[in-house]
Amino acid sequence: MFSLLFTSLLLRANDVPLTGLWRMKDFSKGVGVHLGIHLPKGSRLGFMPVTVPTTERAALLKAGEILDPYVGTNALDTLWTEEKEWWFVKEFTLDATHKGKTIDLIFEGIVYKGEVWLNGKALGAMEGMFNPFAFPVSSDLNYGGKNVIAVRLEAPKDAVQRNLSFGYQYDLTPERPQLHAISQSLYCWDWAPHMVVTGIWRPVKLRVTNFLRVDQPWVRTTLRPEGGARLDVQVETTNLSAQTAESTLVGNIRPKNFKGDPVRVEKHFSVAAKGSTTSHFTIDLKDVRLWWPNGMGDQNLYTFDVKVMSSMGISDQASTSFGIRELKIIPNENTDEFLKAMKESIAKPVALTNDLIAVQSQGKVVGAYPWTFQVNGRKMFAKGSNWVPIDQMLRLDRARYDHLLTLAKDAHFNLLRVWGGGLFETEDFYELCDEKGILNWFEFLSSSDFSKLDRDIFTRASRATLRRIRNHPSLTYYCGGNEFDPDASGIKDLIDRLGRVVQEEDPDREFHRASPYMGDDHFWGVWHRFAPYTDYRRVRPFRSEAGLNAMPVVENYRKFTPPDKLWPMDKHWLEFRGSYQVNFSHMPKQDRYANEFGPSSSIDQYIRHSQLAQALANSFNIEFCRSKKFQNSGVLIWQFNDAYPCASWSMVDWYGTPKSGYYASRRASRPVHVAADFETYLWKPEQTFRTELSLLNDLDQAQQNLKVESTLLSVQGRVLDHQEVVADIAANTSRAVLTHRWAIPMDFEGRTFLLAVRLKDASGRMISDLHYPMAVRTTTPVVPTSEQAKDRGFNKFRHFENALDELQKLPIVSPTLTAETMPGRPSVFRVTLSNPGSALLFDARLRLEGEDEVLTATYSDNYVSLLPGESRTIIVKVAPKRSEPLKPVILKVQAWNGLASLKLQFR
Repeated sequence: MFSLLFTSLLLRANDVPLTGLWRMKDFSKGVGVHLGIHLPKGSRLGFMPVTVPTTERAALLKAGEILDPYVGTNALDTLWTEEKEWWFVKEFTLDATHKGKTIDLIFEGIVYKGEVWLNGKALGAMEGMFNPFAFPVSSDLNYGGKNVIAVRLEAPKDAVQRNLSFGYQYDLTPERPQLHAISQSLYCWDWAPHMVVTGIWRPVKLRVTNFLRVDQPWVRTTLRPEGGARLDVQVETTNLSAQTAESTLVGNIRPKNFKGDPVRVEKHFSVAAKGSTTSHFTIDLKDVRLWWPNGMGDQNLYTFDVKVMSSMGISDQASTSFGIRELKIIPNENTDEFLKAMKESIAKPVALTNDLIAVQSQGKVVGAYPWTFQVNGRKMFAKGSNWVPIDQMLRLDRARYDHLLTLAKDAHFNLLRVWGGGLFETEDFYELCDEKGILNWFEFLSSSDFSKLDRDIFTRASRATLRRIRNHPSLTYYCGGNEFDPDASGIKDLIDRLGRVVQEEDPDREFHRASPYMGDDHFWGVWHRFAPYTDYRRVRPFRSEAGLNAMPVVENYRKFTPPDKLWPMDKHWLEFRGSYQVNFSHMPKQDRYANEFGPSSSIDQYIRHSQLAQALANSFNIEFCRSKKFQNSGVLIWQFNDAYPCASWSMVDWYGTPKSGYYASRRASRPVHVAADFETYLWKPEQTFRTELSLLNDLDQAQQNLKVESTLLSVQGRVLDHQEVVADIAANTSRAVLTHRWAIPMDFEGRTFLLAVRLKDASGRMISDLHYPMAVRTTTPVVPTSEQAKDRGFNKFRHFENALDELQKLPIVSPTLTAETMPGRPSVFRVTLSNPGSALLFDARLRLEGEDEVLTATYSDNYVSLLPGESRTIIVKVAPKRSEPLKPVILKVQAWNGLASLKLQFR
């Protein structure tokens, strides 16, 4: 029978890893045991070698047994795997010196349920994707000889409940109750198909100790007002023997990523036979290096090494890392406006209002949680995104995590919301967040009926996870889940239970019952209700979810789209790869925003239109929220990454390639920036255009003598109006500094003009810039298609159709490119893009030939626009995908109105 496992996932010197080579095969359910597969000498005929951790589809793909489920409709051809039982078998030898030790077989994570045997002996059952399991096996191992682990796994029974329409699969998880402690998005979400995988998705190992064991090393930190910090350290010691044991705990606290002297602690005590005791240490440190979020300071980390000793020497030892930081969530400066709107909304009988998401998602509670993050005594405006699993087949390699989280760090992000329908994330995720200063919040659940969820399995998983992750300084707080009423019948008892688990296991961190709830906002008027992105002009204490869908870059879209589906756009295909439901709501929305820039003649043009719409929306949303700092205290764009190649709200597609919206969000999140606020981007002739420009400063130092320039340009490049101001901005604040007004001439009907804003320091160095196209309405009515005419949302905003199509008539510009390698870094280039023309160079995209095929590249900026005479320096880092040396490569620039190329030589 398995024993509950809470903390044996720690790094231990004597652990024996059992990852790597296993063998896998499928059978009809119930056949494997009948054939004796669980026995040491059971047949292995037809078993294929696999590398654990893995899932059945990932292993089959790697072996060439199935076509890539991420291409075309191949995912449908893999649904059979969910009807099988899957056997995983591992043979290994264990050194005879381990005899006499206490050994457990540890499974950190399986999907979803099954049984395990060791050398033919049944150890027990396992159920729950997020539940770790430990089986005592000291007396069942062959020491110095061969051992055989056999694991039988299967998907939940309801995995086979699927719907097919028009030859495609449509099956959206929120429409079904959550029955199992499993990632809900595996059943399908609106950015991933139904793909309920089966396998061993996290490491397997033998935990080897003597009769004394250490568990739960837990370090809690408190900053002292007079300086320094107090560490409250807790360690649990268990005595597995039948006699009382005299024990000594020895701990060392030492710097992990900087130089410094270690601090040693020691405690002597007795542990009763078959008993356990918890040891507490209080350590005062005078000279400490604090852990800070990205952009606020360094990410200093410490290590706590602990060993328990008996008269026979070291019995067990473990190590964990932590950071010294104080995180509080304090009230916003003013919530009166939000609370007034919330009271009015809840008083209305309608389910949806124009201001708030469904009343049931807000919870029938008027009020607001504290939403302002305060780290080490300093307020922090939260900038970031929502995080979903990085791969639908659970190929969770550290390199992919590192790439994505590096992009988040480079975008000046400091917070990720780990969405509740995905994973209880891995150690790689949390370790990299610690190293890069990316705060995260943890969610348990997402938008379903939880009345049939096995509460005990889920509670054990939640408790074990909290104990696993609570030392990470990047972890902020816990949230019950996504988009449900946490006070509703059938849900309240579960959320109450999770709140108690948090209080028992990690009382220093807050528990929020749901999101949105008590002040945070999931605003979907933009996209789902066809509204223009200026509808983001709503002040909320915290905007935790909002976004606009965009196609992936065209090179990647071609990788998974059949040639006959590329162009013209196929409605059923886009629904399959964009919303995974049969209501066909995705393509009208995609068209509504892409078509603001006029009709598209190719898939390349359609994707550029789609991505520009997302870029403008993301940046405006971030800038507006930042301009209301700390009345609004954070904005998280939905979503950062993808689990599967598709058309989605992601900033970075599944292939790891940032969209235009990523770079726009990155620019909008710069520590010192200028924001433009305007009530619309579709004006009327003879109306007065008005924009308010605000300085944004996230630094802890005031900024003086900043020059703000606001220029209005015609599409032809003519300056229509220009205003500028020199202003200061205090530390960690925002303030309006310039209101730019311009009377729109009557002859601008149906035309486009551009708002270009520049922020420069006292020396004239460019700090930030932004570009927003503006349209002037035409009196010619827009005639919707028959499909559009059915949609009230489209009809409400149909005057935006083709409103910005004059951007397709921008004068052609011939940009220039120069490049030089960085000193000592032969594959890092300083590229200068210049606009020698007389018109704006608009939305210029840089890309290397062969990118993602033979090499990878990262850009310090991309999709840039340049005024006449301007230049921009962009750092391009190139790395080979194979071990071969890099060959010269062509760097191409493609703007809406200009092309250029340059050969890069590696030295």
